[in-house]
Amino acid sequence: MLTPEELSSLRTEESPSMATAEEPATPSPSVAKEQAPAPCEEATGPAVAAAKGSVTPTSATPTNPDDELVALAKELALRPEGVESWLASHPNAATGARRDLVLGLAAGVRGETQRAIALLTQVDGRPEIKVAEATALRRLGEGPTALAVAASTADAEPPLVVGAAVGATVRRAREAGRAGKLAEAAGLWTEVLELQLRAPWQMDLTEVDAWSRSLAEVQAKRRWNPQGGWAAQDITVAAGDSLISMRKKALETDPQLLVCTGQIARANGLKNERIHPGQKLRVPKDRARLVVDLSAHLVLYYMGEELTAFWPCGVGAQNSPTKAGGYTVGEKTREPMWFRPGAAPVPYGDPQNPLGTRWIEWIDEQGRSSGFGFHGTNEPQSIGRDGSQGCIRMRDADVEELFEIAPKGAKIEVRR
Repeated sequence: MLTPEELSSLRTEESPSMATAEEPATPSPSVAKEQAPAPCEEATGPAVAAAKGSVTPTSATPTNPDDELVALAKELALRPEGVESWLASHPNAATGARRDLVLGLAAGVRGETQRAIALLTQVDGRPEIKVAEATALRRLGEGPTALAVAASTADAEPPLVVGAAVGATVRRAREAGRAGKLAEAAGLWTEVLELQLRAPWQMDLTEVDAWSRSLAEVQAKRRWNPQGGWAAQDITVAAGDSLISMRKKALETDPQLLVCTGQIARANGLKNERIHPGQKLRVPKDRARLVVDLSAHLVLYYMGEELTAFWPCGVGAQNSPTKAGGYTVGEKTREPMWFRPGAAPVPYGDPQNPLGTRWIEWIDEQGRSSGFGFHGTNEPQSIGRDGSQGCIRMRDADVEELFEIAPKGAKIEVRR
């Protein structure tokens, strides 16, 4: 953990109520003290490679009937068009009426309502079919929009029902995005991810990245588009203004705002920090917040209640777990130096520095540095694993994105 002296040397970014530069400049070695405290000293080697996580490089092969059921539910959620092929390669996973049920659910998720209804007649009332499963198939016979499962009740639902609900909601989210119904699409992707966090299956990195890209495509036209339909305060640029002064103006008008210059730039489609007199900028009103789901190995970024972005991450190892609880975003440092107790500091760019390109501090509920934070990594293969000394590892490109859009003071919920 950081000492008071070390904490004092880290103060490079203003508090949310101040109006100085929101993002700190790259610190010099004489200024950057203990950018990463002892808990972020990274575990390396075989322990990381062997650690098991909920985001995995590849999907596991089922080894027992329960595993096969969960794997089949995952196919419904992620690859409903390939369910028939999956069943052909796993002939014992579902037979008889159970197989017809699965085929019907897959058809319903794909929007083939007539086939779903036809298969319902083959399975409805059969003793091996659960009532909730038959009900899900009946609803899919009405169309993908008819089946929904609340994340809060997902644990009580059969895996196939959860899988079908996820698959149907993904389909709806993609259709809404293609139709330009961006608010609807963003809301549906929020439902998908919150339901996935309660699902019994693991997602591999390829699957996470595919969903993340789909959401990013929607939000590029919505939250990160000045013409998007999001709540904003409109401010006109005057001579001599900068993004820093625009942020100050926004806070003077509405002290409850929680916003950083990176958010303003991205929301207005700015490719750099240049702004011009007469230009109108929109300042987001919805407050940013973060959720770190340790079991799922995901970092989720919300604007208000809407999921805006998410990324895979690495979390603390079993003998050095990331502590669940509430935090806030603290100091943010570019190209961080790594300090270890009793050892010489390791500069940015040194192969022995595990922090990657960015460091984002967590402040605990007592207002002190927690000793934890988000940072990049020089071991991208550790993403999705339990392998750190407690900090949250992210790929450099991902933590750089988070660095720009996470305002100091934003709430962080860390949960298992």
